Amino acid sequence: MVSNIGKFTSAGVELETATSAMIGIANWAAMAGGGINEASRAMYNLSQSIGMGGVKLMDWRAIENGNIATK
Repeated sequence: MVSNIGKFTSAGVELETATSAMIGIANWAAMAGGGINEASRAMYNLSQSIGMGGVKLMDWRAIENGNIATK
C-alpha cells in the first residue's frame, strides 16, 4: 500500500488525498469480493491513469480482469 501511495503522490495527488484513495480502493475491492492482490492491481492502474490524466481502456480492463469492476 505504501508504494502505491507513493505512485499517487508522484502523479501529483496530495498525501492526504492519496491515503483516502487507498482506503477507498481497498474497501471497493473488499466489497467486490477481491483481496489485497486485486486492490493493489487497482491502485497501480488507477495511479497510472491519474498520471496520464484519465482512465484508459487498458487500465480499466486490468481492473475488470481482477473481478472488482462492479457498479
